[in-house]
Amino acid sequence: MSPEQQEVQSTLCDIREMRRAIERVEKQGSGAMLSVSSLRLQRLILILMAGLVAGLTMFELVVQPSITDMVFVTHYSSILRYIGVITIFIFLAALAVVLYLMLWRAAQQQGESFDAYLSRHFAYLKSMSFVSDLFVKFAAVAVAILARRPDWVAPLLVICTGDYLVQGRFFVLPLRLGMVLGVVYLMLGTAILVWLSGVLIYAFVPFLVATLLSLGYVEYLLRKLKTSATDEG
Repeated sequence: MSPEQQEVQSTLCDIREMRRAIERVEKQGSGAMLSVSSLRLQRLILILMAGLVAGLTMFELVVQPSITDMVFVTHYSSILRYIGVITIFIFLAALAVVLYLMLWRAAQQQGESFDAYLSRHFAYLKSMSFVSDLFVKFAAVAVAILARRPDWVAPLLVICTGDYLVQGRFFVLPLRLGMVLGVVYLMLGTAILVWLSGVLIYAFVPFLVATLLSLGYVEYLLRKLKTSATDEG
């Protein structure tokens, strides 16, 4: 074997070793991110959120006055505008508190620190980044209400849902599907803003669809992990 061939062979061996090392790191990372316990918690969170949004959807369709009517009436009263903004803030704050309490309890059960647990399983929630992003979205909705444009609330919520999908926050979907669905939602929110009335059913249904798709994907990942564990056993 010539020196050139030996050098090429050595380079190929080095590349193969690097590839094996990268694959080992990727497998370890995916194992940390896709643990059964974290997926079960994610499933519980998605089920609770799906139930909440389904309840809001039923309220919107069945009860009179609807949630849309309650939001639209803020156009005529400054007091109702402030009450509406405060109500939304309390609602979102309560959801965030419940979410972080569930995660804190899960970290305690796993014997990990809260920060370590978030870093391994829910990185997008680390350092309160989710809360700050949620506050920015709340601020946009609050400005729309205070500016006497309650018809902007529904399209803004659809756009916020699309933004979460694009960022990979909260929802659990394959990367490509999440990006495509996020872009579709961004376009849909813009279309509602320009051409349609701001009925809140336009916001509830897309969020519910994304949540149910995420729930289905989490179930698929759980079955896949259980199958892999059985095969290894």
